[in-house]
Amino acid sequence: MSDTVNARGLQITGSLARFASELRYESLPAPVVREVKRALLDFMGCALLGAKHKAVTVLLSYLEQTRGREALQNRSGATIIGRVERTDPAAAAWVNGTMGHVYDFDDVQTAAGTHPGVIVVPAALAAAEHQGVDGRVLVAAMAAGYEVSGRVGLATQATHYEPGWHSTGTVGTLGAASTAINILGLDPEQANNALGAAASHAAGIRVSFGTMMKSLHAGNACAHGIECAFLARLGFTGPKVALEGQRGFFEAACHGPVDPSRILTDLGSEYVFTRKGYKLYACGGVVHPALDAALTLRSSVKGAYESIRDIHAETHPQVLEQMRIKEPVGGMQSKFSPYHAIAVTLIDGCALPTQFTDARAAAEDVRQLRQRVRVDTSPRLRRDETILTIEMADGRRLVHHVEHARGYSPDNPPSDQDLEDKFMTLAEPVIGVARSRELAKRTWDVDAEPNIRKWMELSRGA
Repeated sequence: MSDTVNARGLQITGSLARFASELRYESLPAPVVREVKRALLDFMGCALLGAKHKAVTVLLSYLEQTRGREALQNRSGATIIGRVERTDPAAAAWVNGTMGHVYDFDDVQTAAGTHPGVIVVPAALAAAEHQGVDGRVLVAAMAAGYEVSGRVGLATQATHYEPGWHSTGTVGTLGAASTAINILGLDPEQANNALGAAASHAAGIRVSFGTMMKSLHAGNACAHGIECAFLARLGFTGPKVALEGQRGFFEAACHGPVDPSRILTDLGSEYVFTRKGYKLYACGGVVHPALDAALTLRSSVKGAYESIRDIHAETHPQVLEQMRIKEPVGGMQSKFSPYHAIAVTLIDGCALPTQFTDARAAAEDVRQLRQRVRVDTSPRLRRDETILTIEMADGRRLVHHVEHARGYSPDNPPSDQDLEDKFMTLAEPVIGVARSRELAKRTWDVDAEPNIRKWMELSRGA
């Protein structure tokens, strides 16, 4: 495979490094800038939601035990979102990336197999805060990270993600490094070293789904990406052909052919990451079309859940590939159970974080209903498509076909107001109504911020 790449004369790693190094706000089309702002707002809500999660508490306890309490009181460091602690940029990105992904409510680029926000935004914020850059630099750096991870993910999804790698952790390291490369102002040579080094850090396996380790994949990607960029700025070297070279990422971590031309075609003129989705439900994205259908049919059930004889979801094969758990033990596992997700959405009328807690996973009403949920797959259906059928005891048969999942599908994107409503719901309990509104307002105008440090102050915990 590497011989094919070299024969074509494509310098994948170097070209991506140069793009990440040289991208500037002034060259970004207005729709790209808008999408970056939408992504930033969505991530901040997800991170604030996760700020008090046990996984985050464990990471902070680890930092305190191994580095000392003073390491979490670094005034010149970077903010831990929703918390009072501050620490060095790599550690801050490590924690913030994990907290943004821990509830699995963050954005998705399904065709690339990644959750791009939690690998790009934490790295961008930590590096931007440390360097004291303005909002325009932040926007450009985020666009660079989103685009690099998006393009590599699109080219490798079938041969890397499908066999079992978690691309958010692997490809995500390249995205985080690209973001930091841009903010630190690395030249193309330094950027090539940073991206090459980042490829060696790429790690994460999908067996981790349903555990804290899944979210730590994102945190690791952020921390390693930042570290590689800082090291390269100091003269550290990495392989210049880390992706395309013999025994490089494509050859070692992809189980089948890769078309690297997909990575470079129209790079810098077409931004593939703008075709991504946002989660309006706090669980595995592949089941979201079924949840759209469940909400639509719920009014016809009229609360008579004991009268439901059978619930049948016909879905894309990825649903049972990614979400196999029938009887979840705890809230974290329930996010990866299509049976639980469909049942709890029908009963509660929503699928927010409160529907995926330990208590809701163990609740008798949910447990009984999910035992009547059947999930079958069909390759004729798209990933964002579902046919849901509910059979009632009185003989009624309720059917709804969802062609494109709301929010999750790039073909049915959420409005700006949808994303702001989601942000406010998640942020208000953590930082209050007034600061949440101010943070949302200034995020829509983040490119006017003279120094990201001032903007980040709004996200700190009391």
